[in-house]
Amino acid sequence: MCKEAVQTILNRASSEPGFLKTVYGKPKVVLDGHYALTPEEKSVLLSGSVLEIEACLGRPLGPFLKGLIKEAAEAPSKRGEQEREEIHRAARDLR
Repeated sequence: MCKEAVQTILNRASSEPGFLKTVYGKPKVVLDGHYALTPEEKSVLLSGSVLEIEACLGRPLGPFLKGLIKEAAEAPSKRGEQEREEIHRAARDLR
């Protein structure tokens, strides 16, 4: 379920503010094998879109998490950007 998997990651981000930067910078290393996310869930999480994440969760996010997501999504490494694009492509291919 989208809500559970994404919420688990956001819970960790709340207690470890640098975690989302790591997720956006090295998504395959951080997410693969560690979290039970579908390709669609990965795509939503890595979109950097608060609106998409809120739709997945079915509720609004607080200002702290919104800020963390925005900050992390704006500063990924080149490698992270490439991996994020691969993840988004895989999710689109499944549709």
